[in-house]
Amino acid sequence: MIGETACKRLRKKNEFKFLNKCENEPDFSLIQCCQTCGGETAPQRHKKLFSEGTLSKNCFDRHSPKFCEKFLLHKDNWATSSWSCSGEYAHIAFRICRKSCSFCRRDAYDTNDGTVYKPKRCGSLTPAKIKYFDDDKEIEELEKNF
Repeated sequence: MIGETACKRLRKKNEFKFLNKCENEPDFSLIQCCQTCGGETAPQRHKKLFSEGTLSKNCFDRHSPKFCEKFLLHKDNWATSSWSCSGEYAHIAFRICRKSCSFCRRDAYDTNDGTVYKPKRCGSLTPAKIKYFDDDKEIEELEKNF
């Protein structure tokens, strides 16, 4: 990951290019240089970058569907791992299994009371904040087909 000092240097060197990356590149905007791009506006940038949900050009997994299913469901090699789609390792999950981990949802930062969740640290969404499946039948179906 790029450190905050490096991000500030990039911004100072070429602010136009930096801001363009903040607006158009999810990894850069929401993980690598999130605070320098504007931590408070991360939810709005997320909505823009994933405006079409799972159909957005930015919605993809960098690993195979089987790999990401195992990661999401803590199967096989992931069974004893603390790595998951949210919490401490959300930034890694966003990079490797973004689609499977439901980071493409436009409502990822929305709360039940209609307000917007403001992460204390960019890239950190808690399990309660990410709705992985629309209902329990979807997870049951995924596990059955696994």
